[in-house]
This record gives sequence, structure tokens and C-alpha cells, in this order.
Amino acid sequence: MYSTRVLELIQIFSLYTILVFGLAEIIAKPFTRGKGITYRICTDLVVGNFYIINMMFLLAYLKCLYQPVMIVLFLIGAALIRYLTDRERVTAYWKRKYNILCKILKGEYGRNLVRQKIIKRSAKGVKNTFFSLCKGRMIEGILLFIAMGINVYYFSYQALNFVSYAAPDVEVHLYWIQSLVGGKLFPAGVYPFGMHCVGAAISLIFGISAVTVGRMLGVVTSFYIMLLCYLFVKSMCRLKYAPILGFMIFTIANLTVDTTYMRYSAMISQEYAMLFLVPVMFFLYLYLNEKNMQELVLFGMSFSLTIAVHFYITAVACFFFLAVGMVYLYRMIKRKMLVPIILCGIISTFVAIAPLLVGLCMGYELEQSFIYGASVIMNDSDMYADSTGNTKQNENEEDEIIEEETINYTPQLIIQESAKQLKNFVFKEIRYLWICVIPLILVLVEWLIRLCKGCVTNHTLEYLSQILYLLFLLAEVLLEAFELPVIIEPKRMGIFIAYMLPLLMSIPLEMCYGLLKKYRSGESVCNVVALGCLGLTCFYIGMNGMEKELPTVYYFQTTGAMKATCDIIKHYEKDSWTIVSPVNETTLTYNHGYHYELWDFITELEHYQEGMELYIPTEYVFFYVEKMPIQLYGYSFSVNDKILRKRDSVSVEAAMGEIGHDYKKADEYYKYKRMQLMSRMYYWTKAYQKYFPDEMTVFYEDDEIVVYRLKQNTYALNNLAIDYRKELLYE
Repeated sequence: MYSTRVLELIQIFSLYTILVFGLAEIIAKPFTRGKGITYRICTDLVVGNFYIINMMFLLAYLKCLYQPVMIVLFLIGAALIRYLTDRERVTAYWKRKYNILCKILKGEYGRNLVRQKIIKRSAKGVKNTFFSLCKGRMIEGILLFIAMGINVYYFSYQALNFVSYAAPDVEVHLYWIQSLVGGKLFPAGVYPFGMHCVGAAISLIFGISAVTVGRMLGVVTSFYIMLLCYLFVKSMCRLKYAPILGFMIFTIANLTVDTTYMRYSAMISQEYAMLFLVPVMFFLYLYLNEKNMQELVLFGMSFSLTIAVHFYITAVACFFFLAVGMVYLYRMIKRKMLVPIILCGIISTFVAIAPLLVGLCMGYELEQSFIYGASVIMNDSDMYADSTGNTKQNENEEDEIIEEETINYTPQLIIQESAKQLKNFVFKEIRYLWICVIPLILVLVEWLIRLCKGCVTNHTLEYLSQILYLLFLLAEVLLEAFELPVIIEPKRMGIFIAYMLPLLMSIPLEMCYGLLKKYRSGESVCNVVALGCLGLTCFYIGMNGMEKELPTVYYFQTTGAMKATCDIIKHYEKDSWTIVSPVNETTLTYNHGYHYELWDFITELEHYQEGMELYIPTEYVFFYVEKMPIQLYGYSFSVNDKILRKRDSVSVEAAMGEIGHDYKKADEYYKYKRMQLMSRMYYWTKAYQKYFPDEMTVFYEDDEIVVYRLKQNTYALNNLAIDYRKELLYE
């Protein structure tokens, strides 16, 4: 199946790129014409996603989520926007095409001539694009290609080697995408549905399984997030090879804890929203430097997308705005840019929350993640949200007032706690803090010198705002250690600090270049030094075993379970079958068939008595039984962890053991009582196959799992209730 997964990854990457960048090129071509590669990629990502998300919301509310309708409306809408923004060029373009068509119909142009012109023009376009990108950048291009290849290999490891989702949240997000594909918006309540709109659009427009989108979209997203990281650093640096030095070290070196990068391989809203963090910064800097209304609009769209996808990125963007406001306040007031930026923020916020407000007005409740976010801010770990979204406190907690001990935070204790917090959530070792400290000192010194001379440049202000932004992020990481309210928990804030490392590692070389650029060979010397530092650093990393380790993997589902489910969806008629398995197959079966919770099935049989009846009303019923139950279900593992490969098999003793009723959710039983559940299911299927050998057959089997298929007459359903545990006494 490895080659199949590689093809799926290539497919989703291609379709995502075609959909987002294709629509953006139709809409935004007037704005990107003549611009650099960073500007074009940022614009296309923002415009494409903005258009797709808002169109999907509109079509979902109008109940028009059907492939032909969507294709037509998406193309007509994009063409109409292009016509309104670039009327003269569009009119002239179609006049030329009309004249060519007339000449073809009159016989003035033959097929061969038309074909030659198309081939010649296409080849010229590809050639010009290639040379414009590669001219004078061959070494940089090769190094970037290597770095991006490492990132793709790294972040695709789980998706290509395991069928299980790369993070626990993916099942929920995939269920929401499946619901949207089925025409149902906000299945669990109102939530920023931006990523889900894009995933559903890919699935519906191209006819691709939402499951494939859910498993591979995170890898595609990580590619563009890393590419944007490099391009942003490049836009901030004047020295040619400084950005690739910082980016390459960030890519290969094991500097930060794994929680700062392991989430990138998963289809999660927070990571998807990081696509718009760089455009927010990039376009705001452009507007502040050039005061061009086009950049202000793109900045507003970028900020709107952070709200539409995940509020955490919005909060991080607000930290950046605070830093920029402190640095650029004088310029914004002097050039009268403050009011337009504030108005742009208000309008973009309204545009982003408008679809959510419509949902609330239609009667949808808030999704419980909002309650979770409130509990993080209030630092209340006991608070949780029930299925209705209401907050509750632990019912066993007694209402006692406990006098808290006052801690005397001495300077030494503050340093110790801060170091501990940074080591836990950001850096692998606290000595790597120099990556932040050295650029901070250099930028502050340069700013003070230039301030005294009265020649503060745009680059100086940009670096200073980035350093202040870094300080705000570091402060947010440290708040929890001193029991202060936090907006985002430290383990997530570490992601954004790590994302800044390429820029921070590039700043020292930039400062050297600033000192030497006045000399004739200063730039060449700095570039040689940058490449030399890169080579020596890579050698040092390799010799000292400091390479970044492969991310830990989650193992919720066996490969056989995924393969069997895909085969069922492909070969059996819709709604003619039911899968009896743990919760993991629920999202796979949505819009195709039915799912019966294995926990519910087993607990029904727990109360067996003579004459009991248990029916599943579909022609086919598939029973998923793990012969080697997944141990420590829901935990992440190292890729070399033996517990993944050497697991205990089902047994009579486990089947006869108690499963209890101490847990509130089926997930908890799969986590702590999986051996007992799978053992009971294993012996039930064996016993039932004895009674009905013709109807009950093996559909799929490997070392980990066996899937049984029951074919029954829908007018005379099989009674599934048998006293299988009685037979275990004789095993």
C-alpha cells in the first residue's frame, strides 16, 4: 500500500494546488502581474483560500453542494471578479481569441499552425519562468530543493507508513468534512470551518474520497507552511544565502522539542491557519513601507482567514500587531495609516465571523472548543464541556476554600522556572536559547545606533518588531509557570517560537552584511561565509547526532482496517452495509454506509438471556476484530517502539475478564479495556461462524486484524444474540 499512499499524496498535492492557485490566478492576476515570487505565492494562497471558504459557506447555506453546480458557480464567480477588476485586459484578451477563432473557421489558420503557436508560446512561457526563477540562484535553488525534500519526507512519514491519523483531532475534523460533503454544516456546533470548507471543496469538485483528503492534506499544508517560512525570511534579508542557512538548520537540527513540529503532518485547523500567518506579516510590512491600498486589502484578507480557520493564529497575529504598533506607531500616525489599518481589521473580522453569526441565527449552538479555550485562559483544568456545550465542574469536587500558599518568587526562582518552562515547551536544551538572545541583542544595538544617527531603515524596524513579537511569545510561554492567565497553552506557543528560528539564525549574518556591504567585495565575502557556515554546521550536526528525529506516530487504526473499509466502500452498494468496529471507522463510513459501535455491540451481549434478539438491518454486516489489540490506544509512539510490533494476542482469559462500567465514553474503554473487548469480539465471531458457516465468512485477514462478513436476508434478519461466553468455559 506504500506506493498507493504516495500516489494519493501526489494527487492531493496536485488537486489542492490546482484548486487554490488556479482560482487565485483567475481572480488575482491583475494584482500579481510583475510581482516577485513571494508576493505571488502569498497572494494566491490568500485569495484562493478566501474565495473557496466563502463560496463554500454560501453554497452550504443555499444547499447547493453538488459537483456540477459547484464547478460552474466557482468558475463563473472567479471569472466575474476578474472581469470587474480587470475589464479592459479581459475584453482585449477575448477579442483576440475571437479573432483567432474566426480565422480558424475561415480556414486562414490551419490546425498545424494553431498547434505550433500553442506549443511555441507554452515552451517560451516555461522557459522564461524557469530562467527568471533560476538565473543566479542555482545554488540557492538546489539547497532549497534539498531542504523542502527533507521536510516533505519528515512530515509525510506518518501518512505514508501508517494509515492511522497523525493526531487525535483528525478524526473529528474528518467527520466535519464528511458532514459538509453530505450537505450538513456545523454537525457539532458553530466552529471556524475554513479548513473544512477547503477539504470538502477538494472532495466534492474532484470526486476524491474525503478520507484521502483528511489523511494527506496536512502534509500538503506543511509543504506550503515551510515554503512560506523560507520566502518570508528571504523577503526580510538582503544577503543572498542568509535565509537558506537559517532554514536548513531549522530543517535538520534537533533544536526544539517534538511538540513544536510534530503537528504539521496532521490535518488540524491550527496548522492549516498557519498558512496565513506569514501573509499577515508580509502584507502589513509592505503597506507600512509603501502605503499601497492593494497590500492593505490583502493584509485584511489574510487576517480574516486566521479567524475563519483557527482563533489561536488570530491571537498570535494580535501579538504581532502589538509589536508592530509599538515600533511603527509614529510612522502610522505621521502617514495617516493607523485609522485605515484599524478599519481594515474591523471589516476583516466581520467578514470572517459573518458565516458563524448566520449559523448562530439559524439555531446552531457553539462548538465546545470555545469552552475549552475559555478554560485555558482561566487556567481551569477541571472545566470541561458536555455535549450541549455547557460547562461543568467535577461533580466529586467539594466546595472547600483552601488557603493557597504564597510563593516568594525570588530572581533565582524566576530564572529556574523560566528555564524549566522553555525547556519543556520550546528548546530541546536551554543552551539553545542563544538562538533568540544573540539576534535580540544585535537588533537592539543596531536600532539604538541608527536612532542616534537618525537613519532608521525599514529593515531595522522590521527586525525590531519581530524581536518584540518574539518577546511577547516567550512571555506567553512563561505565564502559566507563574499561575497567570494565558491565551494559548505553552505547548502550542512553542510552535510559533520554533517557526521564527530561521529568521533569528539569519539575523547575525545580516548584521555582518550591513557592516561590510560598503566594501566592494563585502557581499561576496558574506555569501561565502554563509555557505561555509552552512557546510560546517551540517557537518557538526551529523557528527554529533543532532539530526531531527522522525516525529512520533499515533496508532489508532490498523492498516488492514483501513484497507478493508476502502474495499467495502468501493465494491458494495451505498447504504447496503454496516461496519461493527471501534469509533475509528465512523468517519470513513459517513456518506457511504452505517457504523455500529463495537462497544455498544459487546455491552448488548453482556445482558444475554434466553430469547434475546439483536438485529442489524442491512444486507451486509462487517465485524472488525483485532487479533493483536492496539495497546496504549491514543498514545503517540516512537517509530522504533517495539510495542507497535510486539503486542499481545486476544485470549480466553481476557475475554472472560471484567470490562466494568467506570468510564463515561466508549473511547475510554478502547483505551483501557481494548484487550477485553477485542477478545470477546474474537470469540463471538468464532462462535457465530460455527452456527452460520455459509453466511459468516472471512472478508479480510492479516497478522493484526480479521474482518468477517455476514450476508443476510433483509426480510429475515439474522439474530446476532448468542451465548458465546458459555462456550469459552470449555476452551
